[in-house]
Amino acid sequence: MKCPRCKTVNDNTRTICTKCGFYLYRNDSDPRTRLSKEQIAEMDRRVIWNRIKTVLKWTWRVIVFIVMIYWIIVIFMWASDYLGVSLG
Repeated sequence: MKCPRCKTVNDNTRTICTKCGFYLYRNDSDPRTRLSKEQIAEMDRRVIWNRIKTVLKWTWRVIVFIVMIYWIIVIFMWASDYLGVSLG
């Protein structure tokens, strides 16, 4: 393939000119690869699984936060009873 900038002849496998570094484009080729139905299904499964993992991670964080708040309140109430401090 001939570089449009410096007119250097490059082999057809190159995407960048060896002399000037200009990007070479071929109009006759389609750079996108066609995916089979199995590959599309696998990509969909990965996307769904990543979403499920994210939801589970945040659900776990919320549960841990609620349990921690519960135990902090219980310990605070126990300490106030133990020390004889009135809360109200």
